[in-house]
Amino acid sequence: MSASLLTTEVLSEIFLFIQASPHDVGGLPRHVILSHVTGQWRSLALDMPILWTDIQLTSHSNLDAQRESILRSRDCELDISITLILSSSERRRRVLRLRYSTNITHRLSLITPIASRWRKLSVSGDNATMADIIPLLVPLRFPRLQRLELVNASKRHVPHFGPFHFDPAIFSTLLLHGVTIHTSERTHLGGLEGLDIRQISTCMIDQGSLDSLSDTNTPAHPPTMLHLTRLCIILASPAFPLHPSFDPASLVDLKLGGFHGSSRASIPALIVLFNAVSGPNLQRLELDAVVGFAWSAFVQSLHAAALPKYPGLTTLTLRSLELRDMDADFAAAFPAITRLVLGAVDPGPLHALRRNNRSVWPRLELVVSIDPTGNSN
Repeated sequence: MSASLLTTEVLSEIFLFIQASPHDVGGLPRHVILSHVTGQWRSLALDMPILWTDIQLTSHSNLDAQRESILRSRDCELDISITLILSSSERRRRVLRLRYSTNITHRLSLITPIASRWRKLSVSGDNATMADIIPLLVPLRFPRLQRLELVNASKRHVPHFGPFHFDPAIFSTLLLHGVTIHTSERTHLGGLEGLDIRQISTCMIDQGSLDSLSDTNTPAHPPTMLHLTRLCIILASPAFPLHPSFDPASLVDLKLGGFHGSSRASIPALIVLFNAVSGPNLQRLELDAVVGFAWSAFVQSLHAAALPKYPGLTTLTLRSLELRDMDADFAAAFPAITRLVLGAVDPGPLHALRRNNRSVWPRLELVVSIDPTGNSN
């Protein structure tokens, strides 16, 4: 069938499907391609504000095109992505550095006046550009913001920014890689449903740390994040003692990764962390590169529990680790498991356990792959 014969209703559905795709085509935004096929397609695309809500700012963005997209989006909520990273040679050149700061301010001036329409904000950069960008965003109010992503490409230093202002009835997802934040009021994180922290300390899940950042000279408060269902912690340094800023009973999905445990002395802090994030309603648990003393701490946290540690867990994913100390007590901590995914993990200890004890996970679906992602071949 010729594209010109498709009805407006069918085309609209096709456009929305393509817009939901995670990838652009040939480096061009999807909505731009859709608006340059035929006159009919262009007319329809220009009359669909939702197609123009993805605003991506880089050092090479065409500001006129971005300004036109904002106009075409009308009053729709916007997904803002800012990616500005200096090369090593550019960071060494002070004159260019000052010019680059001016360029950042100019580009942000395009979107900051409409911060009230932002639904998602994603900022990626190194320490230098993050230091230029974030302070310009912190004073803004985000009445519709649902998701914030801050990704610091630098590895040596973890910057901290704030205070941010969120509406707890709207703001639900926070992703922090190599950067930490605080809010003007502790309640602003009260609506969080998803939290992803990587390459930072566990201060974002410690209520004492959050209280000290948001409210000075005040007594400790009860946990702030009472609705948190998804938690991811990668390459974080566990605080000890840890006072969880969330209710473990609300957790449904948990991912822990990059914990090595540098020495036996690290075991107590790791056990505290593993205990803090275990909850009776957890359904999916993923451990990625939890090795050495960190794995020992995880196993010890299972054995210390009087009741099954994870009574409702149905899916366990283990990647890039060694199955030491896998015995009947280990299996008893996960009585409801129906699916076990092993990625780049030797399944030998598991097979030995089930061969010697037929009652261990009798209905188990086992997925084994040499691929660390756990995808079966």
